[in-house]
Amino acid sequence: MTRTAVATDDHGHVVRRVVHVGPPDDGVDLLRIVLDGLDEVTFHESADGEHALELCREHRTDVLLLDIAPLVMPAADVVRAVREDPALVDLRVILLVDRARAHEVEELVAAGAETYVIKPCGPHELVAALQGRPYDA
Repeated sequence: MTRTAVATDDHGHVVRRVVHVGPPDDGVDLLRIVLDGLDEVTFHESADGEHALELCREHRTDVLLLDIAPLVMPAADVVRAVREDPALVDLRVILLVDRARAHEVEELVAAGAETYVIKPCGPHELVAALQGRPYDA
């Protein structure tokens, strides 16, 4: 029996292209493991918001995983840039949030982020966010 693991959002669209922007910390290893387990997913990384936006445009990305750790370009500016760019109008923004920075989520969701995942997170939580559904432990 062959199993195909894919992430589809709540509208049935298959997630194929993902960009992660954030520091190269231990969480990136989990992202790689989870995304490598999904068929036909291309994963790009950046430590800079502006570069991540360029990657999203270039690769017609489906999901931007935005770590709100301190970046050269603040997370709120990245979210606003996505929402103001006609080329990125359909880009889903999922926040990766450290518990200590959870108070920032409301502003970022108001700016246009879709949802968030509290770090550290497990693979099931990440896949649930990619699929646009809440994670039920």
